Amino acid sequence: MSQNNLTLAGVLLGSALLALSACSSDSDDGDATPSETAATTTTEAAEPAVTDVDPASFEMDGRNVFDVPMGDGTTSLCVMADSSITCSGKAPEDAPDITVEPFPTQPPGAITLDEDGLTWYMLEGVPPAPGKLEPSQRITNGGITCETDAEGSLDCALGDNGFTINHEDAAISLRGTVRVTEGAEAPESEEAGSTTPTAADGGVDGDYSSTDEPVDAETWCGVAHPDETEVYVHKGSVGCLTAQDVVEEYRDRRMAEGTGNTVAMEIEGWNCSSPTAMSSQELSEEIFNGTTPVATVCDNSDGTRIVATA
Repeated sequence: MSQNNLTLAGVLLGSALLALSACSSDSDDGDATPSETAATTTTEAAEPAVTDVDPASFEMDGRNVFDVPMGDGTTSLCVMADSSITCSGKAPEDAPDITVEPFPTQPPGAITLDEDGLTWYMLEGVPPAPGKLEPSQRITNGGITCETDAEGSLDCALGDNGFTINHEDAAISLRGTVRVTEGAEAPESEEAGSTTPTAADGGVDGDYSSTDEPVDAETWCGVAHPDETEVYVHKGSVGCLTAQDVVEEYRDRRMAEGTGNTVAMEIEGWNCSSPTAMSSQELSEEIFNGTTPVATVCDNSDGTRIVATA
């Protein structure tokens, strides 16, 4: 082979090696790009998706009751009904004090959300919840949606109204319409507007406080006399004098002898208690169409129940 041919072969060989080196470099760069993309995808996928929880898993007495663990070691307790939810937490300093019989006026310890907006409330006397709403979980019932984020903060919403309970310190923050809490300010007089029902509201025509003859359910006892307890026979049959005596004795002794946050005790075979704010509201809706709160409930073993207004 001539010298010219050898030189040409060397040039061709060198070009081939350069091309191979370039391909190898391109290949390395190509591998880096998918790797970086995969890393990005992996990071994005690490964010947990929100999981829907079956409300039935938290069912208790016809409602959904669940705990939400807070970062400060406390627990927010929530009670969800068909069209409302109440959760405990720390109200802001500017929240108004509320009055829930038989407890003294005090700052609220819970917030209620329903179709009419938000109301500061108390949540006591609820049995242990069946379970916990863990981070990144969601429960929906009756148009209300409650969801926890990845850290565990809770947010509940119904339309334009809602509240958030911060995981760090259980602080409650509100958005939307905030209602004046019922019972926080009592009317100055009858003319100012009273929600206490009358005998006519209960279908009572006459004075039953002068006899202990048993009366049927849906009977008012004592409403004709301002100095007597306004007792209502909710279930069963009992004499009005007996009903009044039981309620009055309970109210006289409950603060000294009652137990638990419902101040429960037995009076002459009757199991009496002062319902929590949530229970009082539910009983009021059931018995009085929400016109007046229920302050005392006494149940007899025969199924008879008497209640008294605030």
